[in-house]
Amino acid sequence: GVKSRMIPPTGMTENEVLHIIEKVANKLASKIIFGYNSKEDIRQEVTIFCLEGLEKFVSERGTLYSFLLVYAKRELLNAKRRRLYLVVLQTVLSQYLKMI
Repeated sequence: GVKSRMIPPTGMTENEVLHIIEKVANKLASKIIFGYNSKEDIRQEVTIFCLEGLEKFVSERGTLYSFLLVYAKRELLNAKRRRLYLVVLQTVLSQYLKMI
């Protein structure tokens, strides 16, 4: 799984990083909901975004928690935007096809 490839930032253990990721996932899941996604769906998606974003973390710029919170929120909102775009596109295409 993804966890086995995780390289924690210098000075942190894997468990510390996973605890921070869990905090970020819980916070965003309680604040951001879209479509038919459950809080657990959001939590899982945020966890993946956090794991993917770990390699971009620069400790001199701030805490891991703050970085992951901003990074995961941006990725989650981008995913939401992409999904909304696809729904709109499907609706427009459907309407167009009915006209021809």
